[in-house]
Amino acid sequence: APTAKQTYRTYFWKHSYVRTSSKPYSLRDLKDRECHLTNDAVQKHGTGYGKYEAGNKLTLPEFASYLDNCDDCREEGVVFDRIVPRLKELIAETIVAVSDQLNPNGHRFCFEQFGYDFMVTDTFEVLLLEVNSNPFLGTQSPRHGALVSRMIEDAHRIAVYTVFPPRGGG
Repeated sequence: APTAKQTYRTYFWKHSYVRTSSKPYSLRDLKDRECHLTNDAVQKHGTGYGKYEAGNKLTLPEFASYLDNCDDCREEGVVFDRIVPRLKELIAETIVAVSDQLNPNGHRFCFEQFGYDFMVTDTFEVLLLEVNSNPFLGTQSPRHGALVSRMIEDAHRIAVYTVFPPRGGG
């Protein structure tokens, strides 16, 4: 007998962050990892690491402020009016695409946390690079640590504490 279709509640963490590069993007040298990869494992070895923003990371509001005030790329509201809605659309599309593989044991209460990697082009097109089913939750800097800690707490508040409230009301 066919099983009932499961429904899922998906959350977008509003405190997401943008990883940046210490070097301008260029196609001149495709082996130059610093201008092509923004992960800390690559960036932290560069001489410009943290030169423009702490730990080469911007919060979404900081990214929005940068684009709102950038002479070469000025477009008011692009982050929250165009980029974030597109991020949410792409996330929803991936959940629908794999919905038959989520919660394979049919547990009544469960949650998964995914790490999404996107790229935003110079024309503000959002491209999905990969989805990590086991995102790195370690910390590379105090600022990153604070973001990760907050995200874990928010995930627990939404997914765990609603079913198992902490003693004393949390």
